[in-house]
Amino acid sequence: MQGFRLTRHAERRSQQRAIGAKELRIVLAHGDVEIPAGANCHFLRLSHTAATSLLKDGVFAVQDVDRAKRLMVLINGAAQVITAFKCDPERRFRGARRG
Repeated sequence: MQGFRLTRHAERRSQQRAIGAKELRIVLAHGDVEIPAGANCHFLRLSHTAATSLLKDGVFAVQDVDRAKRLMVLINGAAQVITAFKCDPERRFRGARRG
């Protein structure tokens, strides 16, 4: 996944939460909103602007981008995916910045 490694915990949680590898790849490759999480970690998610751009390019199916837009991925400083979970795409977070 482009330099990112999934921990065993992330693999297990993704399976339990029905998060597909395709959606994870989309967020990891095109995610542009970073939210600090402490301990040298940050959350990564896809903004509405990035999702719209992906849809205009026609590279991904609409349902894949829609699912990816609802994901939050926790990444540590060693480029490891710690966990991923589904979240409301309209939710606002303090400290969020676009990458």
